[in-house]
Amino acid sequence: MYGLRPQLRQLQRKVDDAYLYYHFAKLADDEAVAQQFRQYSAIRRSQAESLLLSLKKMYSPPPKMPPPSWRAWLLVRIARLLGDRLAHWLSRIRPPEE
Repeated sequence: MYGLRPQLRQLQRKVDDAYLYYHFAKLADDEAVAQQFRQYSAIRRSQAESLLLSLKKMYSPPPKMPPPSWRAWLLVRIARLLGDRLAHWLSRIRPPEE
């Protein structure tokens, strides 16, 4: 069984991914690409909500849904300046797992 800290990191990644995909959909020029990003965002948001629900059942006090990280926020700003393709590629670069 995992401890709380790795599960909270996993939750943060899902929240960040949902946030990024949502904003990439808003920035996409092609409607098909935008629709794909919206679907990815909905999937990741659903996964985050499911994980949070299971964490609330296991831990007291229950954790709360975290806001998007500064990294996700920054990637959205980069996407607005440089284009969604570059920011999407940058979003795949993740820090090493601990």
